[in-house]
Amino acid sequence: MRITAIQTRLMRIPFTELLRAAYGARTHASYLLVTIETDEGIVGYGEHDGLFYETAEAFIHSELKPLLMGEDPLQIEFLTHKTEHFLLWNTFAAYPLSAIDMALYDIKGKALGVPVYELLGGQYRAKMETTGLIHLHDVEEDVASAIRLVGQGHKVLKVKVGFDLEKDMERLTEIRDAVGPAIPFRIDPNMAWSPKTAVRWIRRMEKLNLQWVEQPVPAWDIEGLVEVARAVDTPLSADESCMTVRDAWRLAEARAVEAFNVYITESGGITRAREIVAIANTAGIACVMGTWGEGGVGQAAVLHLVASSRNFEHASDTAYGLVKDDYLASPFIFDKDACLTVPQKPGLGVELAPAKVDRYAQIEGEDRVFAKGPGDRFIPRSGMIL
Repeated sequence: MRITAIQTRLMRIPFTELLRAAYGARTHASYLLVTIETDEGIVGYGEHDGLFYETAEAFIHSELKPLLMGEDPLQIEFLTHKTEHFLLWNTFAAYPLSAIDMALYDIKGKALGVPVYELLGGQYRAKMETTGLIHLHDVEEDVASAIRLVGQGHKVLKVKVGFDLEKDMERLTEIRDAVGPAIPFRIDPNMAWSPKTAVRWIRRMEKLNLQWVEQPVPAWDIEGLVEVARAVDTPLSADESCMTVRDAWRLAEARAVEAFNVYITESGGITRAREIVAIANTAGIACVMGTWGEGGVGQAAVLHLVASSRNFEHASDTAYGLVKDDYLASPFIFDKDACLTVPQKPGLGVELAPAKVDRYAQIEGEDRVFAKGPGDRFIPRSGMIL
């Protein structure tokens, strides 16, 4: 089997609400859909979601496509190393590489007649439990979201925080009063705090039943992360600090966190995300999936990765329910417990709706994370002393 063509389509679909966090906000989810065709008629789909969509699309055609044309798509390990050469200079390359890697797994699963999770070790679980995501809005709006999310079956709420301690305490307290004491919270400042600020804020919030705190300090500050971890009772998780396999290794060595937020896009694909999970498993660190707002292909890849490992014992993030539509012929459906079921068909197990792909390729919207704060010249920064 040989690769004969590589196509890309950039799509945008509106969110149901403004996704606002400490670093900025977005109104639209974007997907760079990658299609790899073969001489045996098998077609694989990959998806890049996250950042740098137009740049990633150009990079695929100018840099990666010449390396992949005519190659055997079943040789994923070889093609990973061949294309990953670009990561020596620029971690941006992980984003387009992730879509290529995903499509290769889709092809291989279809060629062998098995779901992708079988290529990763087999099915350990059939469903992925999901968190209820609450972004930075007015107190009343966030309380209403919390009630709705718990009613939909979510058993963990993840709440964005970071700008204002008193406002965050008000939001969290009101949400706690609304949903009761049993629903644990994960709070996510998205790197907004300095280590001392993080310690002070987390200690005040701990009375509200925190499951863990996600990435309280800037991504580069592993020492600061360790400082916070040693000073508070609540576990920490790493998100922006855990983008690569080497990042995961450093975090495990430092004993900085008790959970990793894993992203297929940011790590460079299923191959490397699986290696991050293996490091976590060896070090006794839990894993959950993070989210940029995946579309159908990206969400399918997430489900296969979660299905294949014992290390996803906790609810994972997904913004799939916050996007107004999907470009799949059969979109995923949350069950009564807010879980998503792992596809069972060969490959990633999903099919496109061509009319939807065409429609959403025409939409413009704000998909870049941009500053949206108290003034026109407001720009958020990481590591604030508050």
